[in-house]
Amino acid sequence: MRDDPVNCEPRFLQSRACHIWGALIAAGASIIGGMMASDSAEDAADAQVEAARIAADVGRESIDFSKKTFDVSRADLEPYRSSGAAALGTLNSMFIPGGQEVVRMQGRLGELRARRAVLDSTLNVTAPAPAAAPAPVQQATNPRDQAIMDNAPGDADFSQPNALFYWRRDVGR
Repeated sequence: MRDDPVNCEPRFLQSRACHIWGALIAAGASIIGGMMASDSAEDAADAQVEAARIAADVGRESIDFSKKTFDVSRADLEPYRSSGAAALGTLNSMFIPGGQEVVRMQGRLGELRARRAVLDSTLNVTAPAPAAAPAPVQQATNPRDQAIMDNAPGDADFSQPNALFYWRRDVGR
């Protein structure tokens, strides 16, 4: 075979057979590549299905664990729940006018008052009248604050803690 001086290619590469073989090789490579890609896609799909199955199993196990934890907690707290439900009936009867507990407590209060009256008459005791507690007077810690308190209007109340601070802040002295 001679080389073509214009194209610098062997004549074999310029023949039709070369083009056919090239097309066949390209088609074969494409088919093989497609089969390999199909296998890879199938493997990826299988892996994704397996991952979804595992995730669903983990989700079911998590729900089962939460339900078991809830059931155990509920069983542990059942005595307190039933005691509270029983006590609620008693509490409700205490606050209903004319209810059994109200009547019982009123009777007990009457008994206690009668006993106190007997004791008071036996000991000749009279109950003192309750005296009003004097309002505490706040003393200033320095002369300047004492002067403010002494010269404040009559409605200024310094009996509460920090009253001088708030009065000075609000009045602006």
